[in-house]
Amino acid sequence: MKGRLRVALLTVTAAALLIGAGVVVGGGKPLPVNPDKGLTEDQVIQRQAQARAAFEDRLAAWFKNLDVAKLDLRSLPHAERLVSLEPPAATFADAVREASVVVTGTVSSISPQEDGTIVTLTVDATLKGATTSSVSFMQVSTLRPTADWSGTIIADSPGTPLLLPGTQGEFLLDDSGVGDLALQDVAGAYLFDANGVKTQPLNPFSQQLGGMTRDALVKATESALK
Repeated sequence: MKGRLRVALLTVTAAALLIGAGVVVGGGKPLPVNPDKGLTEDQVIQRQAQARAAFEDRLAAWFKNLDVAKLDLRSLPHAERLVSLEPPAATFADAVREASVVVTGTVSSISPQEDGTIVTLTVDATLKGATTSSVSFMQVSTLRPTADWSGTIIADSPGTPLLLPGTQGEFLLDDSGVGDLALQDVAGAYLFDANGVKTQPLNPFSQQLGGMTRDALVKATESALK
């Protein structure tokens, strides 16, 4: 998706290696033993590949059994994913013009995946693109199991935290080139609350747009499209 889903999952590698090593740490328990001690380089590579594959299989099974409806999403702890963020456009007007679709609406549901989350939006207004009552798009933020696999955390992209059901805003979406839509990195989500428009910490247009009214943001978007 134009480089927007290039996610480096250090958690996968780290957890895979810990699984392969059978490491238990903390609470006065023994420190981990180097699992590669005495192995040749080829054996190390093979062991690490097997550990990574085992972790990925377990993660796939975890997602298969994940029931989002049973989670209190707003009470879950957050952690940050290591993500390669694509630089935003030079101006908000450029970001709007580069987007394939721009809509306002409310998040109606989310479907977390291993590499991101499919967000479904009930559309209030279509500012750019074909008029529709609902649209789905991918964002990099998703869910992950806790280190002991007993719970769930939200793994946020530093660009835009996971969009939860009920969230309202204006969203700038890019075409992936294969018919799917993806939220623009960093500058794609402008959330609405009682204080006006809320931008994300890394958004370079925060000073310009943060705190303005919903109507003012829509007018700025429409102006960019003229």
